[in-house]
Amino acid sequence: MVKTFPGRAITSISFSPEDDNRAVFTLGNYGHDDYVYMTSNALDSIPTFINVQGNLPKIPVYSSVVEMNDKNKSSLVPIMGFIPPIM
Repeated sequence: MVKTFPGRAITSISFSPEDDNRAVFTLGNYGHDDYVYMTSNALDSIPTFINVQGNLPKIPVYSSVVEMNDKNKSSLVPIMGFIPPIM
């Protein structure tokens, strides 16, 4: 087990098409502060997960995609609709 999110559903995992170590994880379930995490060392035996929620609304996020031409940007789909590239 690398990382647990007790009482949470992992709703998406998106890997960068340019870098297999870079991934975005999104979480569901209401009542939490953080729904978006990123790692830049996904292939390590113990990857580090960084909360990248920032000033996004504190609502579940159900889908993510790492931009094809820029591994530093991701698009998210929370319960309310589409959020354009961030990060």
